Amino acid sequence: MNIVAAYGQHVKKRAERIFELANQLSGIHTASYFHHLRVEIKKMNAVLRMVKMCSDEFPRKRVWHPYKLLASTAGEVREIQLEEVAMKKLKHNLFAEKYLGDLRTQRLEKKKIYLQTKNQVKASLETRHLKILPYVEDINKINCTEYLNKLRSRCMEKMAVAKLSTSSIHQLRMLLKEFFYNIEVIQPDAKIAYKQINQLQDLIGKWHDYIVILRHLDNFKRHNKLGTRQLEQIRNIMSGFSARTSLLRQRINKKKNNGISELIQMNLH
Repeated sequence: MNIVAAYGQHVKKRAERIFELANQLSGIHTASYFHHLRVEIKKMNAVLRMVKMCSDEFPRKRVWHPYKLLASTAGEVREIQLEEVAMKKLKHNLFAEKYLGDLRTQRLEKKKIYLQTKNQVKASLETRHLKILPYVEDINKINCTEYLNKLRSRCMEKMAVAKLSTSSIHQLRMLLKEFFYNIEVIQPDAKIAYKQINQLQDLIGKWHDYIVILRHLDNFKRHNKLGTRQLEQIRNIMSGFSARTSLLRQRINKKKNNGISELIQMNLH
């Protein structure tokens, strides 16, 4: 399959899957649902960036807008769901039990906003791919390889640092997603072929989940009047999650060296 056909097929598949998920009944909007929806939208975004690089005339921001709205509101629900799962594991903790009630209220509010957004953009999603496909024709092997090489170089530049900072891990996370979502278009077996990079992405994903939880807990602590006992409990919980992020950061810094070797050996042609 040539590169234009591969990207054209990919755009259609992503668009159909996103539209299908957007049409599912609200009663089955589980944590898995929001996760899959966001992955599909991220894959579409990575392709849209490739298309824009190959075609200056492609109106990326306009085409991306409904997907962006859907991803943003779905992401807010997804973050709370992740936090609920983590809190439920903290048994016999009075603050965690109280906090879970607050999270449930937040989740219902955020889900309501998501449903409103979904209803606003749903009609525009059905034929969204038709606004993309004409520009996919501008993709060729030369500019695709050039773009992937630039992304690979940026990933390797980030990974070459001895110890990654929090901001560097965030940046690497986004770069690796964009790079590999495009690689998967032209190399469908990429997840199997590049095990070290996929393991690195999994570690970074887990690290990011804990960073999100810590941010939410810190916001709750700063914006609510808590008693001495509650403050002690929330600090203990945050300390536990901080320890996990530190451990994951150490594993990320070790794994990235194997990732660099795998990136160097990759054939992008």
